[in-house]
Amino acid sequence: MNTNVLEQAQAMSGELSAIYRQLHAHPELSFKEYNTMEYIEKFLTDLGLTVKRGDKNAGLSAVLTGGLPGKTVGIRADIDGLPITEETGLEFRSQNKGAMHACGHDSHMTMALGAAKLLSENKQKVRGKVKFIFQQAEEIIAGAQVMIDDGVLENPHVDEIIALHVVPTLEAGRMETMNGVMLASSDMFEITVYGSGGHGSAPHVCVDPIIAMSNIVIALQNIANKKIEAVKPVVVNVCQMAAGSRYNIVPDEGYMSGTIRTHDMKVRNEVFEQIQTIADGVCAAFGTTCKMRPVYSVQPTINDEAITQKLLQRTREILRDDQIKIRETPYMFSEDFSCFGQHIPASMFFLGTYNEEKGCTLPIHNSKYRIDEDILPLGVAIFANYCLAD
Repeated sequence: MNTNVLEQAQAMSGELSAIYRQLHAHPELSFKEYNTMEYIEKFLTDLGLTVKRGDKNAGLSAVLTGGLPGKTVGIRADIDGLPITEETGLEFRSQNKGAMHACGHDSHMTMALGAAKLLSENKQKVRGKVKFIFQQAEEIIAGAQVMIDDGVLENPHVDEIIALHVVPTLEAGRMETMNGVMLASSDMFEITVYGSGGHGSAPHVCVDPIIAMSNIVIALQNIANKKIEAVKPVVVNVCQMAAGSRYNIVPDEGYMSGTIRTHDMKVRNEVFEQIQTIADGVCAAFGTTCKMRPVYSVQPTINDEAITQKLLQRTREILRDDQIKIRETPYMFSEDFSCFGQHIPASMFFLGTYNEEKGCTLPIHNSKYRIDEDILPLGVAIFANYCLAD
């Protein structure tokens, strides 16, 4: 086992924690990560790297040229926070009201920056080039495509790309990945139901959209249970409903929206068709009409087999076998890292943050979410060792 890279990363523990805490304390929301990008740019510039800002909201990137011939490897980190008020009580808790790094993007940035420093100090051992890509707006699954459209995968052309995400469902210090589909697609649907309003005391002369909406919610549960093959996971979940303005007024219309998650492109299209059929049928039964709007967002995240095997091979050089887990089934959450994989070979891995002794047990997107900072050197080492010569 080659522990040299890991030892170098662990020697950076204090600096990594300082970077992490600085970023955690100053989260910014999607496409508003102005100070975050200033911080990243200064850090990379101080390393001697030339930083390129994308046009408009296209994030930033920096290229490190190694001392040995080889391909260009991309390392991607997302940088935005969530619209959550932090309740951790940490000394370095969010200073920006209504914003929090509750999804671990602060740690992703920290590990990518740490890898940039470690590789800069070992430049002569780096094969080819490494392009560090700091992406805005992952939380609204919009930033990756903006960067790709802006040309981030060119000049120099990125041959392959890797990324990580922290997960609290895995013990701190363990790495997890798998070949093929790793994460689900993420899409949205909106349904507006039209009725005929009136006084709440006389429902018999009204056409109540709320009744139709309620039945649509129930009927949509049949898609996963009855309409899609049981071995093909699918989530259809109504998460928002709005109708009415007062307790005794039957509204003219109502609105509902929800999320769809699948691992299969054919199933993805079938689900939208089923939603339309169900909404039309239910509304007809209750004398209402509706308009369904499908909102296609990101496809499933698919790990390239060759890149994933290389990642596992290089990770086994620095971590023990019991620290590496090959996942058997994909997750149902989504990532716009999938956009990169539609253009070049890509692979994402996960790093566990669960540590009961340190109180790191809550799920991401929770106002009290926190990580075990001891994992930071591990992510740095995995990123860096992937790019170093054998």
